Amino acid sequence: MTSGSLSPSTGRAGASSPRSRAEDSLALLEGKHSVTHSQSQIAFVLLSSVIYGTLTLFSIFRHEPWCDEADAWLTARDLTLGQLWPWMHHAGTPALWYLILMPLTKLNFPYISMNLVHWGIAMATALLILACAPFPRILRLALVFSYYLLFEYTIIARNYAPLVLLLVLIAMFYRTRNTRPILVGFLLLLLASTAVHGTIIAGAILGAWGLDVFHHHQWTKRVMVGGCIGAAGILLGLAQVLPAPADGQLQGATLARHPWAVDYVLATTYTPRFISDDDSLLKLSGAHLAQNPWFWWSARLLNECLLIGTAWLLRRNPPLLAAYVVTLAALMYVMVFKHMGYERHVGLIWLTAWALLWMLQTDPHTKLATTMDHILCRWSILPLALVSIYSTATAIYMLELDVRYPFSGSRQAADYLLSHGLAERPLAMSNDNFCEPILPYLGRKMVYYADEDRYGTNMLWTNKINTAKPEESITRILQKSQADPNLVIVLTSELPPERAKGLRLVFDNLHNYTACPHEKYAIYTRAGY
Repeated sequence: MTSGSLSPSTGRAGASSPRSRAEDSLALLEGKHSVTHSQSQIAFVLLSSVIYGTLTLFSIFRHEPWCDEADAWLTARDLTLGQLWPWMHHAGTPALWYLILMPLTKLNFPYISMNLVHWGIAMATALLILACAPFPRILRLALVFSYYLLFEYTIIARNYAPLVLLLVLIAMFYRTRNTRPILVGFLLLLLASTAVHGTIIAGAILGAWGLDVFHHHQWTKRVMVGGCIGAAGILLGLAQVLPAPADGQLQGATLARHPWAVDYVLATTYTPRFISDDDSLLKLSGAHLAQNPWFWWSARLLNECLLIGTAWLLRRNPPLLAAYVVTLAALMYVMVFKHMGYERHVGLIWLTAWALLWMLQTDPHTKLATTMDHILCRWSILPLALVSIYSTATAIYMLELDVRYPFSGSRQAADYLLSHGLAERPLAMSNDNFCEPILPYLGRKMVYYADEDRYGTNMLWTNKINTAKPEESITRILQKSQADPNLVIVLTSELPPERAKGLRLVFDNLHNYTACPHEKYAIYTRAGY
């Protein structure tokens, strides 16, 4: 399984690079894979990547970006580099994804280019896993065609795709960390700049590297430089989001509390569940498994066994085990006390577990596998197969929904505004964040955001967005409508009759299905205008 470990059958020490067929590999994770250019390997990678790329690219052209995607595009388009730094302290995220988008937005590339660049990053990740991961082919397929890599981190254009790619690259080069430390340090620097979660994962891996270097007395000048580059990236990632400004949306360590996030993580890391806030997804599909207590506890048992099993395997490499425990605890803290994030954040725990198992297999300092490890992996085949089938089926189902139905109702609303000449008139919106996805379709249009009582495009992410009262926002809009009869009003719900006097509802898709239930709209104009 790893170079530098003793083979149970021969007692020989392995070479410094991974063997083509590791003699001590575990039954399940046994890497019969070697990076060769055999016809079988090339055919496997090409066929798998073509299927993956076709499925995802077709869905991308039918995908309607939701508020988190739109906000990144608008921010990269309308902020300068100087304005981006203070904005990140409010948004709570490092800047790498926005820096990737800035050339596209500044050169006036179309909105779809964001999703295509994101797809290219995801394709690179899939190719690396299919071609280089030290797992059997069936397991590489299960990873690439899981919900997370087939849908969540590919179709939805967020900063997580660069995070996934960088983590895969680090897993590939981790075994060369002491011979190519500058490269590994630079990858850690970039990983720390993708998201707060990337900063956490980079810090845990850097810590594992430091423990390993200390234990094996491998302090060299180049290793020190590589470690300092990684550490500088982690500090830079933290500097971009901390400390939060006085008017930031999340203040203090425990402002938000989601204690149920622990149960959610334990039950969904390997078996992602996707239920819209209004259960529309379940009603549409007719599936009620996630509401069944038997399904919930079965899924939780499977997830807990796999999480514990991962820790058991990683015990053979204590620094990697420490990285796993630190990452799990830190990400759990973020989800409980900061922002839950649901499946897109829980998936990072799943991803980190597999990246660390990749490092475990290729690290020359990993200890010899025991008989218990082999037994554990034989017993893990069934739960892994079950969760892989479930995850892939969920991914295919979500791709189908994304093709058949709008992911967000924003494009429908924008098309109506454009086709009826309303986009040229002044616009006012309430429930700002959920109305924001309409704007990328309208050019460089600025609108009145009633929640924050300002004109703009992208969200500022101050605490006003969380404290604004809906009634107060609607009152502001109605006052502006009386002063300017040409004002077009975009809301995420229908006005009650007593407040809609003098207004005319010209468009709504409130009763249509969307994967984002909050992104359905009602458009009003003043009667006679």
